Amino acid sequence: MENTNDNSVIIEPEETPKGKKINKKSAIIAAVSAVAIAALCLIIIFATGSRFIKNGDGYKLISSRNKQGVTETTVDCVKGNKSKPVNAISSGAFGSNATLEIIKIGADVKEIGEDAFRNCTKLKQIKVNKNNEYFCDIDGVLFDKKASRIICYPAAYADYLTEKFHYDEKENEEEKGKYYSDDVLSYTIPETVKVIGRRCFEGSGIVSLMIPYSVETIEERAFYNCTGLETIISYSGSERTYSLSSGVKTIGKEAFANDGRIIYFYIPASVESIGSRAFAGTGTRTDIEIESEKAFSVELSEKEFKEKVTAGKNWYPDKYENVNFGVKRTVNK
Repeated sequence: MENTNDNSVIIEPEETPKGKKINKKSAIIAAVSAVAIAALCLIIIFATGSRFIKNGDGYKLISSRNKQGVTETTVDCVKGNKSKPVNAISSGAFGSNATLEIIKIGADVKEIGEDAFRNCTKLKQIKVNKNNEYFCDIDGVLFDKKASRIICYPAAYADYLTEKFHYDEKENEEEKGKYYSDDVLSYTIPETVKVIGRRCFEGSGIVSLMIPYSVETIEERAFYNCTGLETIISYSGSERTYSLSSGVKTIGKEAFANDGRIIYFYIPASVESIGSRAFAGTGTRTDIEIESEKAFSVELSEKEFKEKVTAGKNWYPDKYENVNFGVKRTVNK
C-alpha cells in the first residue's frame, strides 16, 4: 500500500516469499495485521479521497470520496505520475459526490463502470481527452467514441447551459424569455446514437427531449425520476413524431418510471421487450387526445402484443386499462 500526499491510496497485491513456512502464531499476527491495514486504508480513503488498484498495464479508480469541497477533478494518472496511468473507472466511483461540477477523463481510460457518476447532483460536465480511443464528450455530455451510445447526461447540465447562454446574468424570468426552455431545458440526442445508456438522464431537470429514429435500445432507468420531463419527440432530419419512433426495440426496466409530467406515449410495433415498471408512475393523462389518439397508445393489438412482446410486471402506467391497444399512428406530428 502506498499512501500518497495527493489524497490517493494505491492498493497493490502483496507477495509471500517462496518457501517460507508460516506457523499458527505468525498466521494470527498476519491476520490481525491485515485487518489493521484494511481499517487504516478505509480511514485514509474516507478521510482524504481516492483509491486505486492495479489494473493490467495501468490503474483503476475504485472510489473518489470528496471531503474537501473540490469542484473539478481529472482522472488520468495517479499522483500526477504518468508512469501510473488510470485506464478504468469503477462502477459507482464518484457516487453521490456532492460538490464535483466537472470531471475530466484522460486519454488512457478505456472502461467506465455502470453508475460511475450516479447521484453527482452538482455535476455540470464530463470532459474527455480528445486522444481517448474509447470515449468522447459532446459539449460535456459523455458518449462512447463513435457516439453510438450516450452514457451520461450530467445531472446539473442545465446549470452549465444556463452559464453558457448567460441566463445566469438575467435578472428575471421575463428577460430570460421563451428561449430559456429551448436552450437550457431541452436536449437533442445526436442521430448517431443507437443506445440510451443505463441511468443516463436519471434525475435530470430536462423538460423536452428529441430522440433520433436511430435509437434501438433504451436501457434500465434511462429517464428514471425525470420529474420535469413533459415532451418526447422522435426525429429523423426534419421529420418529427411525438413519442417513440419505429426504430425502438427494447425499453428497459423502469426506463421512464416516475416521470410525472409526460402527457403522451406511443409504443410502436417495432418494440420487442419492455422491462418491469417501465412506465410506472408516469404522469400520462387519459383525459386528453392528441389528434384523436389517446394518451398511452400501443400500435399492436392486445393479442399481438401478448404474442410478440416480452413485457415485465406492471410495465404500464398506473392502470393497465389505461393502455390503448391497436392504435396505429398514421400522421407525423
